[in-house]
Amino acid sequence: MDYRKTVSAVLGEIEAVLSIIDSREIGDLTQDILRSNKIFLMGAGRVMFILHTFAKRLSQMRLDVHIIGSTTAPPVASGDLLIIASCSGKTVTPVAVAEKARQTGANLWSITAGGDSPLTRFCGRILLIPCAKDSGDGSGRASVQPLNNLFEQVLHLLLDYIGWVVQETKSFSEEDLWKRHANIE
Repeated sequence: MDYRKTVSAVLGEIEAVLSIIDSREIGDLTQDILRSNKIFLMGAGRVMFILHTFAKRLSQMRLDVHIIGSTTAPPVASGDLLIIASCSGKTVTPVAVAEKARQTGANLWSITAGGDSPLTRFCGRILLIPCAKDSGDGSGRASVQPLNNLFEQVLHLLLDYIGWVVQETKSFSEEDLWKRHANIE
């Protein structure tokens, strides 16, 4: 496997997927983040790790953000935002959380490659990342990478972008973010 050719192929895949994501969905999700009382994030596996990075960035901007399943997470309530990410939209725990969360009156978003999946049936809004091999709905894009790498890479970049927009909107400087960065690691 040639390093430069592989990197070029991966970057091409990421760029292709990012270019077809609906920018209105990104804007709507960003606005919901900005106007929510509390923000909750939920995923599984590697997707959950990416959501943790997003939670960290939002917390550096003094947003009230929590990870579902964390021992310190407060109850989800009406007016809160719950973002659930799952490549396939079929992963059991995220789907179960979405089903239960509907009863709270919270604003539910799914970020998924599975546009017609069990997860999307429980969420009011969907940010579709049309890239996964296993999306199951025919909208998946073939990838040279294994498993759901492409979805995870695009998710990370997309959430970094949203975090940056939130930072600009709330007028937080990089110095402000550093002040809320962990000082013991």
